[in-house]
Amino acid sequence: MLDAFAVVGEPDDIPRLMLARYGDLLDRISFYAPYRSDPEGWATVIDGFK
Repeated sequence: MLDAFAVVGEPDDIPRLMLARYGDLLDRISFYAPYRSDPEGWATVIDGFK
């Protein structure tokens, strides 16, 4: 059920999965982590969209 409401995957896969799901509809995104996370890990995900 989670997949119906969220893009779920490994950090390196998130850009590809989001673009496959939303394509040209993707205008801006927001990430949420319910725990303290490593900023460098987020940088890897963000770089995947560039």
